[in-house]
Amino acid sequence: MKRLELLIPSEQAITGHPVPDASLKDISFFHASEGKPLATPWQVAMTRADYIAQFELPSGVVLDCACGSGIQLAAYASRLKRPALGIELDYDRAIATCLNLNTIARRFSTYGQGWHRRSIVVAGDGTASDEISSIAGFENNSIALLMLDPARPRNSRTHDLDEMQPNLPSVFAAWKPYLASTEKGPCIV
Repeated sequence: MKRLELLIPSEQAITGHPVPDASLKDISFFHASEGKPLATPWQVAMTRADYIAQFELPSGVVLDCACGSGIQLAAYASRLKRPALGIELDYDRAIATCLNLNTIARRFSTYGQGWHRRSIVVAGDGTASDEISSIAGFENNSIALLMLDPARPRNSRTHDLDEMQPNLPSVFAAWKPYLASTEKGPCIV
């Protein structure tokens, strides 16, 4: 297994150049190689976050096991005012996630405070729950929301769940002990 690397968003130096968002031109995001075509537009990300905010979530962090450039993760964390735990196999995209969490924290004047101060990103395998929880200091039932939109083959018009990486059953099995629950079960998007 590839080594895990813990990244603190506020400690990341800016690398590369941000690109204006497709849905809201007054905000720009960082994308590592091949990240932009897969990135969720900001207005779509916030619409999803607004929808989830209607529900009563358990306490804990927002986890994205395949966060890419982290735009959706930043929307959930900022809207729900919850710390983010982003995991991305590609190191450069994990750095982009840090920079995008910083971008959103600055936009909403929460840089270095609340959710942003407690957010972390891990460059590594999204199914390595025990190792990640150990280095991040998480315990059982500490994940309020597991959101996942894993990578899919880019040259296909149709997709099958088996094509997604990391694959969904592996992610769910790995993180099950860490998911906080409501009377209706754990919160998974």
